[in-house]
Amino acid sequence: MKNHPARLLFLLIALLAACTPDAVPTPPPTNDTTNEAQPETAAAAVPPPTTTPEAAPIATATAVPEAAEALPAAPGSPLMLVDQVGGAAMTVAVSGEMAFVGEGVRVTAVSLTDPAHPQVVGRSAPLGGVVRLLELYRDAAYVVAETGWIDVLDVSNPADMQPSARLALVGVAQSMAIADNFLYVTAVTGRDETTLSTWDIGEMATAVTSTSLSTSPAASLTLPTDAQTRLTSTGQLLFVSQSGRIDLFDITQPGQPQAVGALEDFEGFAVQPALPLADGRLLYANEFFHMFTIENPAAAGRMGYADYSNFQVTDSTARQGGFMTMRAETAVLIDTGTIAAPAGPSFIWTIDTTPIGKFPERVAELPFTANDVAFIDALAVAAHERGLSLIDLTDTAAPVLLGELAWGTAVSPSEPLAGFTTGSAVPSEVFTFDLSDPLARELFLSLQRYNIGSAVLGDVQVVADPAAGYPGAGLVQLDVTNPTAPVETAVIDPKINTLWQNGEWLFGTGSGLHTFALNTAGVLESVAVCEDCYDGGISAILGVAPGVLHLLGQNGVYIVTAADPTSLAPANFIPADFWITDGTVLPGHNTAYYLGTPCSAGALTCAGSTLWTLATDNALAPEIVNEQAVSGDARQLLLFGDMLWVVTTDGRLHPYDLTNPLAPQPLDQAMPLPLAMSVVQTAVSADTLYIFHPEMGLLAYQLARR
Repeated sequence: MKNHPARLLFLLIALLAACTPDAVPTPPPTNDTTNEAQPETAAAAVPPPTTTPEAAPIATATAVPEAAEALPAAPGSPLMLVDQVGGAAMTVAVSGEMAFVGEGVRVTAVSLTDPAHPQVVGRSAPLGGVVRLLELYRDAAYVVAETGWIDVLDVSNPADMQPSARLALVGVAQSMAIADNFLYVTAVTGRDETTLSTWDIGEMATAVTSTSLSTSPAASLTLPTDAQTRLTSTGQLLFVSQSGRIDLFDITQPGQPQAVGALEDFEGFAVQPALPLADGRLLYANEFFHMFTIENPAAAGRMGYADYSNFQVTDSTARQGGFMTMRAETAVLIDTGTIAAPAGPSFIWTIDTTPIGKFPERVAELPFTANDVAFIDALAVAAHERGLSLIDLTDTAAPVLLGELAWGTAVSPSEPLAGFTTGSAVPSEVFTFDLSDPLARELFLSLQRYNIGSAVLGDVQVVADPAAGYPGAGLVQLDVTNPTAPVETAVIDPKINTLWQNGEWLFGTGSGLHTFALNTAGVLESVAVCEDCYDGGISAILGVAPGVLHLLGQNGVYIVTAADPTSLAPANFIPADFWITDGTVLPGHNTAYYLGTPCSAGALTCAGSTLWTLATDNALAPEIVNEQAVSGDARQLLLFGDMLWVVTTDGRLHPYDLTNPLAPQPLDQAMPLPLAMSVVQTAVSADTLYIFHPEMGLLAYQLARR
C-alpha cells in the first residue's frame, strides 16, 4: 500500500476560463548569464533559506530597498517559483476589523466587517518559509517564516503589504509578544538554552519604511530550557510558559525585563499561552485547567484546578488545552486537540471561574484542529490547516460557526451552523483550480474528501480516499459535470488504494488487481479482478507498453498482461530487496525508471535509495541496464523539463540529465524546497511543475535554467 499521510490533499485540475489574477509582484528577469531562453511567464521567487547569522547581537535590523518585492531566485537553483496559493494557517492576529493570517508562505489580510462573509483584501509576496508566528503593532506586522529572521511588513495598506525590514535572529523562534513599544521573542539558541530578546520597535512602527532602524535589542537574557515556550503580556508583566512552569517578568522598565516570580511544578506537559485577568488572576489550560493568583507576582500561586479526566471525551487521551477568552465570569477555551498525534478535532469548552473547582463543559466540536486563535469581543478567529474560521461566542453555551475561508477563498455555510459536527474525523478537502494560466488562479470549491489518487472518466471523477474504507483506502465516485461544484455519488470499493488510468479503463489495487469501467448507468464497476497478479503492498501502477502493466511494490515489480482489460493475468516478476516506491516511463524511448528505498515510512535517517533504469523494448521481460545509488530517503520520481527528478523526504528535488536515457546523470543542482517534508504531491502541466505540500499549499515552478 502506498504510504501517504491520512490528511494529504490531492488537487483536482479543472480547465476553466475566467479567473482573477493574484496580486503576486512581478520580478525583473532572472540573473541568468547564459543564452538559454527563459520562460515567458515569471513571478516572485521564494528567497532561499538564509543561514542563521553568526554575529554577536541577537537581532539586527536591515532596511529593505524599494525593489525588495522582486524576490530573487535561489542562486544556482534550476527552478523558480512563479506562484503559490493556499497552505496551512499556523498563526493569526487581528487589528480592528482586519485579520492577518499566515496562508502557507504568505501573509493574507482578511476583512472581518461581515464575519459571515470574510473577504480577502490582499496577500503579501511569498516569504522564505511557512508563516509560523505573527504579531501586529501599529502599521507593522512582525512575521517569523524562516529560521534566523523576523520579516517586518508595512501593513498600513492591507491590499498592498510591502516588506520594510528584516530582523536577524540567532536561534529558532518559539514565540512573540508585543507590549507598549517593545517586541519580545523567545528563540532556542542551544542545548538547554533559550534566549528572551527585547527591542524597541516604536520608531520602526511609526516610520516603517525608514532606513535608520535600531540594530540591537534593548536587552536579552537566557532561560535554561530548549523546550517549547509561549509568551503572553499584560503590559506590566510578561509570562513565559513552558512545560509545567510559567516565569513572570516585570516589564515596567522599558526594555529591561526583570524576573519577579514563577509558577512551577504544576500538572500537565502541553505548552499554551496564559490568560491574565484584570482582577489579578491568571488562567492556564494544558491537560488541566489551572487558576493562579498573580496579584503579588513574588508570591504567585495556584488557586485551584480542574482534573484532566473532564477534558477526555471518548478515550483516555487527554486534551492539550489551548486558547482562552473571558465572557463575564465564564472562560471559553478552544483546545488544540488531544496530546497524542493525530490531534483530531478541536473542542470548545466553557469553565465557570466562580468558584474554581467547577468542571469544564464541552459545548461544541470543531471540524478542524486549531493552530492559533485570536479574539475580538465575542468573535473567535481560528487558524487551522484548511484556512480560517469565524465563531460567534455571544452565547457561550451554543457557539455558532459564522463563516470560513478555505485557502483564502470564502466558503460560507448556507446558514450559520450551531453545534458543529459530532464526528471524530477532521475533514480534509478537494480543491478545484483553473490552471490555464499558472499566474491566474482561483479556488472554486472545497469538498470534504481525503485523496491519495485520482482519475477522470468524462464527467466522472474517481478518488482513492483513505477515509472511505478499510484498511485505509476506498474508491469514491464524484460527478464533475460542473467542475466547480463536484458532487459525491458513490463509494465503489472500500479497499482500493492505487490507481492508473488508460483511456476508458481504470486499474486499481487493494484486494487484488481490478479493472473498472463505467456501466450504462454511468456508475463505475469492477469488470475484472486478478487475485494472484501480485503479493504484498503495491505503491504504483504503470502502463509501460500497450497491454502491459508494471505493479511496483514492496517485493519488486509484478508484470501483468492486460491486452484485454477484462482478462488480467500475471506474466513476470522482477524481485527487489527494497520497496519500490515510484516509477515513470520516458515516452518514445522504451525506457522506464524505478525508485526504491529500504527505509520505513517513519524512518528518521536513511542510508540511501536506489534508482533503476530499465530497457522496456520487451515490456514483458524488461532489462535493468543501470542501477544508481541515491543519497537520502527517495520516494518519488517525475519527468519535467527534459529531466528526471528524484524527490527525497528531506524536501529536495534532485535533477538528472537524460541526454543518454539509459544512463541518467545526476546534476549538482539539488533544489531544496522552502520547508523539508516527508511526502509531496506533484503534477506537470505544459512548462509548469506543480508541487503540493499540506503546510505550504500549491506551488507552481518553472525552469529558471537548464
